[in-house]
Amino acid sequence: MLNTEPERSIAAENTTKVVHVCVAVIERFNTQTKATEVLIAKRPDHVHQGGLWEFPGGKVERGESLVEALDRELYEELDIKIKPFFSINGASDLIRPLIQIQHAYSDKTVLLDTWRIQVFSGDAIGKEGQDVRWVETSSLHQYAFPEANHAILKACLLPSRYFITPVYTSILDAEIGLKRALNDNAKLIYFRQPQLANKEYIFWLKQLISRYPELESKLLLQNVDALDMISAAGVHLSYARSAEYNERPIGKNKWFAISCHDDLEIDHSTRLDADFITLSPVLKTKTHPEQAEMGWDKFKGLVSVSKVPVFGLGGLSEEHEQQLRQSGAQGLAGIGFWQF
Repeated sequence: MLNTEPERSIAAENTTKVVHVCVAVIERFNTQTKATEVLIAKRPDHVHQGGLWEFPGGKVERGESLVEALDRELYEELDIKIKPFFSINGASDLIRPLIQIQHAYSDKTVLLDTWRIQVFSGDAIGKEGQDVRWVETSSLHQYAFPEANHAILKACLLPSRYFITPVYTSILDAEIGLKRALNDNAKLIYFRQPQLANKEYIFWLKQLISRYPELESKLLLQNVDALDMISAAGVHLSYARSAEYNERPIGKNKWFAISCHDDLEIDHSTRLDADFITLSPVLKTKTHPEQAEMGWDKFKGLVSVSKVPVFGLGGLSEEHEQQLRQSGAQGLAGIGFWQF
């Protein structure tokens, strides 16, 4: 169970005072549209970042735990309560950390401690006269948010599991494997086949997508050139391949991910404006036993300095998903967890 007063690290980038803010991504399932919706509110025109949409929340006051601050702010702003759903030892999986982002504006630095809330009491209203709106998660990109919220938006849109393909010996094996992933409700799949030359890689992709058109919106490709030939969901580069670029190599309308292993590679992913990263190896792996595991403490520390969502990778399985969330990660990435 999650601690009701989690220890979240605050690493200031400069000497500017850091304003600690609790943020709630409040979700509900609309039974009529069969879609997940998120509650957003519009900031008053006269305040900092006025006129933009935001996720509810506010400043953590001295002596407050994160849960106490969230509960107070949500009641003051929206007339809803979450604290009754916490046990004496923690919270259910319906109230949990989502992402922690530190962002420096010209006039202040804010630490956004963001939690995903899927259970609450009361009916959400704008108690302070603010415009509040339930928006389908897939439509959030249509609203203007403060820059500091952009990583939160990505975390909302990303799944909690990121599927990575093993090396397939044939296109038939690839078809069987991808069909298995689709049957397992995969939302994003990194189609990693380093043994293939680019021409053969593209041929495989075209054949697979022609048989399973739904793959087009789920696949991340292993190089930028392939995206010119295949209308996939985006690109995932190894760190070595990403080092060939000085700026983001693809448009903002596609996912862009990078494999990282330490703080320097995380910094590089920030400069390239990656949407999310994988961070590995968290634990020892069978495929790369020569690589030293970073362990949970180091993993948590590296997650805290990332400005984008992080998927844990390496030696992990479904049983580690709660520990990944407690470490601040977006979720689980890998090959083994969906193979059988």
